[in-house]
Amino acid sequence: MSGHHAGDSVDGLMLKEPLGEGAYATVWLAVDQREDREVVVKFPNPELLADPQLYARFVRERNLALSLDHPNVQRALPVPQHPSEPYLMHEYLAGQTLREFIAQRGQVSLGDAIEIGRQVALGLSYLHAHGVVHRDLKPENLIISPEFTVAISDFGSAVSLGVRRLTWQHFSAAQGTPDYMSPEQIRGLRGDARSDLYSWGIIMYELLAGVVPFEGDSWLVVMAGHLQGHPRRLRERDPAIPSNIEGIVMHSFRRYPEHRYQSADELLRDLNDPAQVAPAVFDFSAEEPMGEHQPTTTQSYLRRAGLIAIGFVSAIILVVGIALIVK
Repeated sequence: MSGHHAGDSVDGLMLKEPLGEGAYATVWLAVDQREDREVVVKFPNPELLADPQLYARFVRERNLALSLDHPNVQRALPVPQHPSEPYLMHEYLAGQTLREFIAQRGQVSLGDAIEIGRQVALGLSYLHAHGVVHRDLKPENLIISPEFTVAISDFGSAVSLGVRRLTWQHFSAAQGTPDYMSPEQIRGLRGDARSDLYSWGIIMYELLAGVVPFEGDSWLVVMAGHLQGHPRRLRERDPAIPSNIEGIVMHSFRRYPEHRYQSADELLRDLNDPAQVAPAVFDFSAEEPMGEHQPTTTQSYLRRAGLIAIGFVSAIILVVGIALIVK
């Protein structure tokens, strides 16, 4: 857990307990002894500091976070002008993540699901209006307070429109969450505001159906589902879900960005008045696959990879054989 320990003091911050550790940072609950309040402190991992691109990502996250102020977005707090080491500091939000909320409640009520979705959409509307695309929206990054306020947190994958592109061209477990990633991000593209709306739709689908729309026995299969699959309609899983809500949710995660809601404000208009949704929202037709054909199971993926490897080796043998004959 990096080089920090409970009881350590960093610039007047007394570390209480670790909250988590990821590929790029370790997160601690701390007490800001200057203000007598609990805060969340994120220390970048040493490997990040040694990599210029990853460190640029950390700096970008800090600058983005400090520019934001909205009730549905976790607030960043300023660090000393000359900190003893690099770190981020955020307000501590009492409550639980949406993942914990789902685990505790089991079945989330329709009213709660819609209210959660509405608040997340409000947060996204604010972020997008300020040129910020989150890019890693998932239940672990949504915090629900005891007063039922939902806040978007963790901007480690966020991009600011107009800045130099820093995009991960290949997926790994540390660089995103395939259950909620948009198809364009899976393909290595930067993504835009509509990518966040795609993730919003996947989260809402899970809240209402109890499962994500694309499941599989590996992340390869899940990614293939986003690129090639056709999700079951929500009302097939639960006929009690109103048809308008089904349409809004499923329209938000259509495969091609141009087929989805084009803005969080457009989504909010329908969510606030489901009776007035446009007919296009009820288009549940299968979309064209995106990219090359993908396997549907891990076994088929391995078989396909094996065939490719065999073909490659055969081609090398053929070329060597021809060269020998020519000699």
